[in-house]
Amino acid sequence: MPVSLMDVKNLSGGYGDITVVKDVTLAVEKGEVVCLAGRNGVGKTTLLKLLSGALPITKGSISLSGSDVSRCNAFERQQKHITHGLQEQTVFSGLSVYDNLSLTGMWGDNPISKRLVEAFPIIERRYKVLAGKLSGGERKLVSFCRAIAEGGLITLLDEPTEGVQPENIQKMGDIIIEQARAGHSFIVAEQNLTLIEPIASACWVIDHGELISRYPASPTLRESIVKELVI
Repeated sequence: MPVSLMDVKNLSGGYGDITVVKDVTLAVEKGEVVCLAGRNGVGKTTLLKLLSGALPITKGSISLSGSDVSRCNAFERQQKHITHGLQEQTVFSGLSVYDNLSLTGMWGDNPISKRLVEAFPIIERRYKVLAGKLSGGERKLVSFCRAIAEGGLITLLDEPTEGVQPENIQKMGDIIIEQARAGHSFIVAEQNLTLIEPIASACWVIDHGELISRYPASPTLRESIVKELVI
């Protein structure tokens, strides 16, 4: 029986004594883009933090390529090629855009960096600007580019389109699809169905910290998600 790239079983956790995510079970295959849709405050960000090691789990397990990483901290999981693009604190304000992109050591004269600069030329134009002076949408672009350039086996993206201009949202989707075709996997927590619809291999709807419905990619994906969120 083939092993999924990431297997999550009965995962629970949260903040101190408060359990936010409850008994989450999901699997992500190589080259798959799994999206998480849901309203604000339903546990999307907490789930990604549990997967990346930014928060400790209280129950359940996480495996990567068959190896248990449940007790690994965030740095150890990053070393195992789990990349996390945060929703908040996306950049270091006192560093230049170029220095922010270079933090993981993966930004430079390589095909993926060149592809990202081609897609988002404003990034290169802002290289010398302190990241703290960027707009919210520009900060999101820097965070997105840094995460993609890191080239993780699996990349966790938390609300990557927040404040981003529509034309750049489409380009983000194009980049994610290209990377997935190259064998990289993604979990994308997002409310913007304009991004989810073209990139998702499957989409889970999350509510009150639980995965309640899974929809595979289809022409009716948007309709199914909207119906679920309205109920």
